[in-house]
Amino acid sequence: MRLFPGDALVLYTDGITESFDLAGEEYVEQRFIAALLRHRDLAPQAAIASVVRKFRTSAPIGSTMTLL
Repeated sequence: MRLFPGDALVLYTDGITESFDLAGEEYVEQRFIAALLRHRDLAPQAAIASVVRKFRTSAPIGSTMTLL
């Protein structure tokens, strides 16, 4: 795979896309990708924090979450 200026390589575990919010809704891959795209202009650390915080809020963590 070739990456070009402006591209991003995102690595994550299923703990991200299989997490649930307080209403019981699963994050799912489509929401995760949409959130990444909404925050693509942020620095990587800020984007990661925004994407994870946006959905998880204070719901219990059911699995390990890793996002690089």
